[in-house]
Amino acid sequence: QTAWTPEELDRLEAAISQADVIVILMGEDAVSSLRVESLLCLGRITDAESFTTSAEPWLSALGRSVDKPFAHAILEELRRRFEGRLTDAQSQRLEGLASRVTRPEAQGTSQVPPVR
Repeated sequence: QTAWTPEELDRLEAAISQADVIVILMGEDAVSSLRVESLLCLGRITDAESFTTSAEPWLSALGRSVDKPFAHAILEELRRRFEGRLTDAQSQRLEGLASRVTRPEAQGTSQVPPVR
């Protein structure tokens, strides 16, 4: 592994500064929510699990990913993570999204648990 060049260090410093500005402008919770939604939309559910957020970024990511092969994994984790803590509106939204997710049996995996 080679040392960082001065140009690379300048770019890294600029990126860190920009990230700091984004956190200042949006707030840490908003940045975490955006990060979680982005990770989920990429199918990186395990990475998203390390952040503490509301159900909103999970619901949003599920809505954007209903046709993806990993949508059922987002659905299962969302149900597990937020069981009993969703508002009525969030529960209705989840139910609607769950009906659009490709069923795992169509993909050759285990069955998705029912919406509660």
